[in-house]
Amino acid sequence: MNCEECGSAFEPSKSIQRFCSAGCQRKAERRRYKQKKMAEGSWNKGSCTSKKKKQLVPQSFTCSWCDSEFQSIHPMQRYCGIECNAEAKSRRRNFRSFGGTIDQFKDLVEANEGRCEICGGYQGLDLCCDHSHATERPRGLLCKKCNSGVGFFCDDPNLLQRAIEYLNLRDV
Repeated sequence: MNCEECGSAFEPSKSIQRFCSAGCQRKAERRRYKQKKMAEGSWNKGSCTSKKKKQLVPQSFTCSWCDSEFQSIHPMQRYCGIECNAEAKSRRRNFRSFGGTIDQFKDLVEANEGRCEICGGYQGLDLCCDHSHATERPRGLLCKKCNSGVGFFCDDPNLLQRAIEYLNLRDV
């Protein structure tokens, strides 16, 4: 049997199959649709392509997270790249869950000079918002290691004190 669209020979899988492929079937359907519209007088070739596309010109913006300048054609773009977007999203979600805003977070980081409140290591905007699991209220800003450590000790000062005593006794 020969395909009605391209004329190539093929073995039909069904007795009513008229085309060798789905692509040929789509071409035939488009051709029939165009012929029908032309007969009705509603086919206007070029109506879609005649509209001029608006030229987008890159503009300068300031990243809402790292404050660096970047170029973009999208006026709503707030971050210079994927990394800043992911970091800001993570920090916003973390800080907002305790009722704060990204500006309050940045103010706290500035007040702490970007340092962890436990180890004093400089982390800049990479600080985590530590919170009480009992009250869900924020306690301060910690680096990821200190925040994880406090969490692993279940926010229990007695458990932390026992860990300190253990380390002091077993100092090798």
